Amino acid sequence: MRTKRIPASSFLLRPRIALLGLLAMLAWTFAGNGCGGGDGSRDQARDRDAGGAGKSARQASPAGPIATLPAGTPVLFISIETFRHDHMSRNGYERETTPFLDEFASEGAYFSNCYAQCSWTLPSMLTLISSLPPPVCGIKDGVVPVPKAGAETVTETAEMELEIFSDAHTTLAEALRERGYRTIGISTSGHLIQRQGFTQGFDRFDETGCMWGTAECALPRALEAIESSPSPDSLFVWVHLFDPHFDEHGRPPRYVPPAGYETMFGSDEQRDETGRVVANYDRKLRYTDDKLREFFARLDASGRLDRFLVVITGDHGEEFNEKGRWGHSKALTNTLLHVPLIIRLPGGQAAGRVAPDLVRHLDVMPTILDLLGIPAPAAAEGASLKAALEGRALPPLSVYAETRRMGLAMLCLIDPALDRKVVMDFRSRAIQLYDFVGDPREEADLSTANSAEARDLAFRLKAMSEEMSKRAVIETAPGNLDERERERLRSLGYLGGG
Repeated sequence: MRTKRIPASSFLLRPRIALLGLLAMLAWTFAGNGCGGGDGSRDQARDRDAGGAGKSARQASPAGPIATLPAGTPVLFISIETFRHDHMSRNGYERETTPFLDEFASEGAYFSNCYAQCSWTLPSMLTLISSLPPPVCGIKDGVVPVPKAGAETVTETAEMELEIFSDAHTTLAEALRERGYRTIGISTSGHLIQRQGFTQGFDRFDETGCMWGTAECALPRALEAIESSPSPDSLFVWVHLFDPHFDEHGRPPRYVPPAGYETMFGSDEQRDETGRVVANYDRKLRYTDDKLREFFARLDASGRLDRFLVVITGDHGEEFNEKGRWGHSKALTNTLLHVPLIIRLPGGQAAGRVAPDLVRHLDVMPTILDLLGIPAPAAAEGASLKAALEGRALPPLSVYAETRRMGLAMLCLIDPALDRKVVMDFRSRAIQLYDFVGDPREEADLSTANSAEARDLAFRLKAMSEEMSKRAVIETAPGNLDERERERLRSLGYLGGG
């Protein structure tokens, strides 16, 4: 039996938003879902470069040193499922999907070129909380079917095994708890749970109350955890919001907008299938944004918001049939890896800054710890982004990403020094090469015309993967999934066919 360390268990320009905060609190109380916004077509705006601050940007804070935050500064870390960078309205998207997050980003620093290290939740989130790349974390599928004795296929499954994040690794929650922080986690994802090692370092972890649930369930629990804390200091709260994720796996997946949001962004009558799917995803994203507005209005009204270091990001993006694929986890396109990243510091430091440098989920944990004056664990592989928060350029940071679900073996490397992205598929032995800056939608494969360059980058990528895999700590345990859990994972594409 595996032994676990931990058991499961302003606001933005105050004078202008006081009335909005009051209305948001009333909306929270009565669970109202106001809708609005005009219609928009399926076309997605091209990702803006880092210089395009977006419609919600304001004058950036002057460049200059950022002082280490006071000891015990509380930290709020919010991760959002399937959050595509180019569907955030501040990034040029024509629908008002994220009006609150646009405002919130202008009160902190917005990293316009942040990339995840995996295109599905569990490995991506483990990198966020450990600063370890996916091969080292040792998770490929998360839930592994184990065939019955004598069975020829895994469709005749007797049991499930869970791949587990090892106690040998150190998480952000552990690093903060060692410095006296009280650590609280709230999960809405069936992957981010105690049984798969995600709860390491948390004093309190809520993984049952809102499982596969909505922000309307999870965010009040986060608020209660903050408001009931004896002191706002030395508090770490992480909450994961599942809302933008599809409700049922398929081709296409089914996204069900919350009540009151069904006609936001106009009628679907004249839209094709893809247009209807995208509109429903956008509605779910707007619902998430509205609930975050209510949550932060409540947090601000309590007088605690401005004490917090706040980090908000997406775990990965989503595909909407751009290359004949839907959902996530099956590729490593920019639509799947490019995600928003917002860091809001107390005291308005770095407010309005847009950081153009290529950064990674790998860098989030070291950045949080560096801002708090806490050394990162020796094994952490990311870099602190504090220089970018100060308005200084970062050294080039290469991005490694992979997906290995359901027998896949796809790797990619983004090299900012060469402005190239190489993708390797070990099953088909295919190599793709893209101009990372000039072709963000990856429409022109350069691997034939630039075969030597493609081979060199692929060789480097393969060597990186092999070296990291040698350091993997792989652990499994019986899944003991009941039929309800199996059916929910199956409906979301996490069993038998992703």
